[in-house]
Amino acid sequence: MNIVIQCAATKRGRFFRTLDEREVVFVAEPASAPRDDGRVYAHPDDRTDNGLTWRESLLRYNEASDNPLKLARAFELYENPIYRRLVTRFGVAKVFILSAGWGLINAAFFTPYYDITFSRNVLQKGEAHKLRGKKATSWHDLRQLRSSDEPVVFFGGKDYVPLFCTLTRSYLGKRIVFYNSEAPLAAPGCLLQRFPTTTRTNWHYECANAFLNGQMTVDEAELTPRVEEGIPTPGVRTKQAWSDCGAVRAAPRRSARAPRAEDFRKGVRALLDQAEQKGLAYLDINAGELHRQVGGYPGANHRMPQCCDAMRGLMTSSDVVLSEPPSGRGAALEIRYALPRAG
Repeated sequence: MNIVIQCAATKRGRFFRTLDEREVVFVAEPASAPRDDGRVYAHPDDRTDNGLTWRESLLRYNEASDNPLKLARAFELYENPIYRRLVTRFGVAKVFILSAGWGLINAAFFTPYYDITFSRNVLQKGEAHKLRGKKATSWHDLRQLRSSDEPVVFFGGKDYVPLFCTLTRSYLGKRIVFYNSEAPLAAPGCLLQRFPTTTRTNWHYECANAFLNGQMTVDEAELTPRVEEGIPTPGVRTKQAWSDCGAVRAAPRRSARAPRAEDFRKGVRALLDQAEQKGLAYLDINAGELHRQVGGYPGANHRMPQCCDAMRGLMTSSDVVLSEPPSGRGAALEIRYALPRAG
């Protein structure tokens, strides 16, 4: 089982820094942030002096073997002890944080201080620069939860459910969302289980603790399916490819012969063409889903190495690998292709 829990406002982490050693505070709308000569306010996808975005710089920082800025791992960043309790019980590889600033990140991911939220309570405090709203701002969220047949459980408020649904859209296992409202949430493709409580603020901490303490378990009889047209049912393998920023699909290709490298390249190009026509800023393609669409997977005679090589071969300097298996060539490979394509 994989566990996802939303991020928290109260943090105790350290800061990313500019080349002149000023602290960087990541917010949703830097232009409306208060002036502070000692700090820099930035969006995670703003460009830095080295040409990379802050998000890309953070990925590179995590790829290095050291941690010179002494950044906290994601589960250590937030003050509430529930994050550490979940890691202690399930292991760091099975716990993920749904961050309003960075996306879906593993609990071990080195994460700088940021101040971004989906909660509209910040508007009452005059802190609109912290709110990640529905504006057309581009968010290139990370998605570090690899797709698998294991169920994934989400603990979080209703404001974070849409992002969870989006970033786990291609997940193969059951997606279980706990909620506490009287009416079920809109959570396409997920299974819902109500957690009755009178707590209204941060009730998901109480829910997660009850889950850890064995006071509550996933009850198959109580799960409510939320399946909408065009969204795959959880636990059912689909031959359609899905992006994080909108459903994009091509007609499944069926053939008696094993697919070749060119078949995979054509499949990727077709999806990218459709995404461009929709005006999307990027498209995430998963190797397992692509191979299913092209044909021959799963099966003893699959061509997964060729599929992965074809996907990598179409990458440009603007594209990024979101996740990959240890070998680099497997169904978990996921690449974010920037749009529009050059040339």
